[in-house]
Amino acid sequence: MSNEQRHLTVDVWLLGLDRDPEFVERYRGVLSPDELERASRLRSFNLRADFIYTRGALRHILSDHAGVAPSEIRFTYEDRGKPHLITSHGGDGIGFNVSHSRDISVFAIAHGRPVGIDVEQIRNDYDHDPIAERWFSSRENELLGQLPEKDQTAGFFAVWSRKEALVKALGTGISHRLSSFSVSVSPTQPAAILETAWDPSQIDAWSIHDIPLPQGYSGAVVAAGQDWSPVFRAWSHP
Repeated sequence: MSNEQRHLTVDVWLLGLDRDPEFVERYRGVLSPDELERASRLRSFNLRADFIYTRGALRHILSDHAGVAPSEIRFTYEDRGKPHLITSHGGDGIGFNVSHSRDISVFAIAHGRPVGIDVEQIRNDYDHDPIAERWFSSRENELLGQLPEKDQTAGFFAVWSRKEALVKALGTGISHRLSSFSVSVSPTQPAAILETAWDPSQIDAWSIHDIPLPQGYSGAVVAAGQDWSPVFRAWSHP
């Protein structure tokens, strides 16, 4: 893919988490000492395996974009913990983001633009009404209430993943309250940013797309501009 094509697409990768000890050890070999130390602090084998597998796959994916070996990828972290690639190790102009829920992880890789991604497991036993009332905008709550009852749980998680992806792309954490902007609600309609309280121009400054995921999950990817399209890929072992 040419550099021009890469600037007009956002790679979105789906990783089905494999907790086979053989694969865990294989991916452990490309991690940095601080990543291995973080993994060692996790309570269970599954949590450690998920972290190692996710970070290892991320390094392999980023190495193709950065032009360096997976083990040579170097990260720096914002105060809020969001990682970035160090420019001197191939990271010039490459934006990325990661999200994980239960048995899957997703990655978004972009060139020359900030990007955010989120995935959520849809839980039918979850009382979402109090969460929506606290964190969603009045417009979102109104639209959510208009959905057929059978679609409201999926609608809640569609809104949550779309909002989280935008906040992660903005890189501002909770300084932009989740209730200060609205996204589309229906899980069967295209994702869209409907309004922002702090700056109406932000509606056109970002694009949002839902991610095709296995049944029982909801996810979205957001990146700056209107001139890009997502390319969805499934990760397999190198």
